[in-house]
Amino acid sequence: MLKTLDGFDFSRAPHLPETQLRQLANGEYIDKAEPILFLGEPGTGKTHLATALGMAAAAAGRRVRFNTAAGLVTELVEARDARELGRVIRRYSRVDLLIIDELAYLPLSRSDAELLFRVLGERHELRPLVVTTNLPFSEWTNMFPDPRLCRAIVDRITHRAHIIDTGTSSIRLQETLARTQKKTSKRKE
Repeated sequence: MLKTLDGFDFSRAPHLPETQLRQLANGEYIDKAEPILFLGEPGTGKTHLATALGMAAAAAGRRVRFNTAAGLVTELVEARDARELGRVIRRYSRVDLLIIDELAYLPLSRSDAELLFRVLGERHELRPLVVTTNLPFSEWTNMFPDPRLCRAIVDRITHRAHIIDTGTSSIRLQETLARTQKKTSKRKE
């Protein structure tokens, strides 16, 4: 199912800045190389909104690449082992918009974090990122073992960024509970 802003039910998440998100979908942040970070608990719409911005960018003719943080690190490790790391990093540095989903969900080894940092460094101030994460910045040292590298990564992805807090209440859980309640009500009738 394609994820678009029109397909996102903002009535279920009225705290989200719908006007800002629709303005971002126009793509000016891409020209300015401004990152976008979606911070929030699982089920709060982070991936849907990140994908929707990617879809809007692709519809405008931009080159977009979507990957989970774990998938990106795996690709970088495999490229390093195959002695193709430079080529892969250049490929990621050239796309107009890079979406990294689920950053800070799984801890990384120091070498994995360094590989990810190389991609972020190549893009910094040149091309934007859209990042989703469920961890507040204060807990990123759980993800990145080296505190100095952690600070450098946070610094790169927050510089001039649009930071959007999607909250703590799972939209998916709300939908499931509503469906369950509806089924229960029908059985009682």
